[in-house]
Amino acid sequence: MIGIMAFSAIISVLSLLIAALAVFFGPMIQARSTRRQMESSLAIANKQITAPMRQTWINNLRDSIAQLASKAEFRSRLEKQSRQQSDLQELEILRHKILLMLNTAEADHVELEKEIKQMLEFVEQCPEFDGIYKMHYDKVIQLSRTIFKREWNRVKEPIHLDSGGTT
Repeated sequence: MIGIMAFSAIISVLSLLIAALAVFFGPMIQARSTRRQMESSLAIANKQITAPMRQTWINNLRDSIAQLASKAEFRSRLEKQSRQQSDLQELEILRHKILLMLNTAEADHVELEKEIKQMLEFVEQCPEFDGIYKMHYDKVIQLSRTIFKREWNRVKEPIHLDSGGTT
């Protein structure tokens, strides 16, 4: 009889202990789960906001570089006496627009800035320096393609949450 009462008391104590643990740890587990879910939702929302902005930036940069390269190429083929000062000013406006879109913390952006400047310096020298101009022109196009590809990959990459719940 004493054994059954002791067993019953142990079961009662264990039940009480399990209930106390559930009351204590349940809200902690729920709070952690809620926090992770909120972090995940925030990461998805940020991606949905930044991806279109990044795509717009890529499109604007691509258009500006295409205009600059096209106008520089056209200007390099003109005879010196046919060149207009306003065309040179337009090239400089495009160059500055591009510079303001580049990230100076990324090496290929800095290199692109340098190549654009050098390309435009030699535009005025053509046809005497046509080979040097063409080298810088080709480098501008190559660097631009590299930057666009990397940025496009950033736009389309899926959201990966690490163990901390952030992207």
